[in-house]
Amino acid sequence: MATPKNDRDVLILAGPRTVNLPTAAIDLSPTTNAFHVDTGGGFDPASISFVAKLTDLEGTITFTASGATLTSVTANSAVVTYANMPGATATVTASITVNGTTFSKTVPITKVLDGAAGSAGAAGLNNATVTIYQRTNSTVAPTLPSATTTYTFSNGALSGLNNGWSTSPPSSTLSGAYLHVSTATASASTATDTIAAGEWATPKIQAQNGASINNIVPDPTYRDLGFWNRNITGNSVIDYSAGSTTWKMASSLKIQETANTLVDTSTGYFPMTPGATYRVEIQVFLSTGFTGSFSPFWYVPGAQYHPMGCPATGSTWAGDGLQISFNTSSTKNAITTYTAVFTVPANGTSFQGQIRFKTQMSAGYIEVGSVSLVRMANTELIPPSVTLTTPIIVTGFSVASLSDLSGSGGAAGVVSSRSYGARTASASGGTSPYTYSWSVSQSAGTYPITSSGNTTATITLGGKGKDESNDATVTVTVNDSSGFSATKSFNLSEVHGTPP
Repeated sequence: MATPKNDRDVLILAGPRTVNLPTAAIDLSPTTNAFHVDTGGGFDPASISFVAKLTDLEGTITFTASGATLTSVTANSAVVTYANMPGATATVTASITVNGTTFSKTVPITKVLDGAAGSAGAAGLNNATVTIYQRTNSTVAPTLPSATTTYTFSNGALSGLNNGWSTSPPSSTLSGAYLHVSTATASASTATDTIAAGEWATPKIQAQNGASINNIVPDPTYRDLGFWNRNITGNSVIDYSAGSTTWKMASSLKIQETANTLVDTSTGYFPMTPGATYRVEIQVFLSTGFTGSFSPFWYVPGAQYHPMGCPATGSTWAGDGLQISFNTSSTKNAITTYTAVFTVPANGTSFQGQIRFKTQMSAGYIEVGSVSLVRMANTELIPPSVTLTTPIIVTGFSVASLSDLSGSGGAAGVVSSRSYGARTASASGGTSPYTYSWSVSQSAGTYPITSSGNTTATITLGGKGKDESNDATVTVTVNDSSGFSATKSFNLSEVHGTPP
């Protein structure tokens, strides 16, 4: 209170204090209104605190309780502990008297006791969605089960199913191209539930067979062992052996000892598809007495030499640094198959390849079998349910040798015409029907050599001349229906009159 300064202040302080009755109030707030008591006698919280707040009032607050004893009373707060509340209910009141008027607020508190445990409820329902399957070759929905079936919740078994339906998808696609499914709901408080015929849903097609596909695509650029032999000419160290039952492709190339001379043998170039992936396979056999070095390569110009999955000995060839795949220490007297995959660069500088053998031996021999190069569609695994259909690849396709044509005739000093004769191409080992294409490459003679039957198995040749020789190389290319080809050539030399 301020210290009086003059007579006016003394008079004011001596007069009665007033209260703004319309807004004057006292409020009392507990931290909770109840003690929770469980069935074991435990309680929470241990105590309840009360805080009083005055509005437009001044003075001393009085706290009282009914049914409980107050503790920790301060100017504006008080506490009731659980131990100081013996009954089930109590009240706490905060009050203040100003100028003869009393203001108060009373708050009840209680003890809330947990009830006894109730009885167990009724058992709930077992529920399951049951699915059945059937394969057919028609898109028309098959007839649904006509008998009542029984479903067991514990193991998912369904008994009494008929009309060709099963509880799991048929494992074989051969039983039908379309997989139909139907469902029903089983619901019961017991261990089993019956499903009536009319409870099954209208069947739907869940899956159908796809078209047969090939992971390995027979490619026109496929090359087999017979091809390598036909394209390795003038090399006395390589011998082609056919009809063997030892090798995968029933044939092999035998490379003889070369007195420690380096021999680099290669096939002609063959076309390859840009961006395509090829799988190459080779079988190798080293004789017991093999002494030397050997490397097979698949060579793609502008890309690299590929050792076709063969091992690396750690040594390289002098001059080019290429890998030596087999040496004197390699495994002998056993046929081993090696496989590798390579993708031809889509933006490469060359789209052709060849097979090359590098050998240098002082003793023994090497056999190479089943050299094959096959284009792959992709490298994805094919599901077991899909049937692979790959045409048979023929390995012994060839054309028999053709004998040369030569002769003379016609008077000297005049132009004479005559027939030279005919030759017939004989193909074997391929897939018929065959197609034929003959070409005549003339190297001598004033007048062109004539031919007929150029697209048949037999070509007939003729010509004219005056005191000269008509010379040419005649070549036939035979293609079989699987896309393989073979060629043979013969020489023609026919004299007209008396050559100078």
